[in-house]
Amino acid sequence: MMDQRQVIFREIDNLKQALPVSKAILEQQVLLRVASTYLAIRNYFGQQILFSKDIIETTSLILQALDGFCFILDDRYHILYITESVSTHLGFSQVYMYMLRLLQQDKV
Repeated sequence: MMDQRQVIFREIDNLKQALPVSKAILEQQVLLRVASTYLAIRNYFGQQILFSKDIIETTSLILQALDGFCFILDDRYHILYITESVSTHLGFSQVYMYMLRLLQQDKV
């Protein structure tokens, strides 16, 4: 019988296979952060957005051609997606930037 820890590790491995991102960067905590961001993007855009590996690879090549980085914010100013080139230009990890809030409203 599997203990709870083995079940969790197996599910994390399944999650790693399902996400359309580089496997090299995915430690367990990072993987969970990427998964929650992925779900937030799906929730924000609805089911019409598709995340096939071909679309992501093509989009990645286009974004690599840009001299800068690109990001997508939700209506609460959280970063839903940011390109990997943010690490080159700002020095922050792409995964670290997910779900960060860019603008704070002043409480007056």
